[in-house]
Amino acid sequence: MPGVPRVSERGPGLVAVPGSAPESLPAQTSQSVGPIVTYCTHSGESYEPTSGTDNKKYGDIFEVQDALANALKKKGFEVVASKDNFNPHDADAYMRSRRTAAQLLQKRPVVMIDIHRDGIPNASYYRREVSGQQVAATRLVVGRQNANRGVNFEFAKQIKAAADKLHPGLVR
Repeated sequence: MPGVPRVSERGPGLVAVPGSAPESLPAQTSQSVGPIVTYCTHSGESYEPTSGTDNKKYGDIFEVQDALANALKKKGFEVVASKDNFNPHDADAYMRSRRTAAQLLQKRPVVMIDIHRDGIPNASYYRREVSGQQVAATRLVVGRQNANRGVNFEFAKQIKAAADKLHPGLVR
């Protein structure tokens, strides 16, 4: 639909953490600003062209997490980046990462990001050029099972719209 930013609604994303339903979390007012928190459920995700493998104990995904954290800190944001490892890379990784997600939620974050690498075999699919530099596009995924899905989806659309103003097509 023209004018509506495309944001993926696929994937597990963040699911409700037992014991962390909105009513059990500290209230966050519009005047309080918490950190941006990040973690990597699929901790082994790596990039085969540069690492020789797509999965290792502490994957390249942590380097992506560090780059994001550093960029956000340069913009003045407080960032809490969990280095917890949830290997092996399987469907149960989400169950293993829930404890960390619950702990991060106690910090009353303004945003919580579970960072992943997409497994698209064609490297050019995400390749973009910004200011003469080759960069990777990103995709926002909003989990369907999250109790706050509607709010999260609207927030993702705002991020997409803002990114499109600066660099159209950088966020898929």
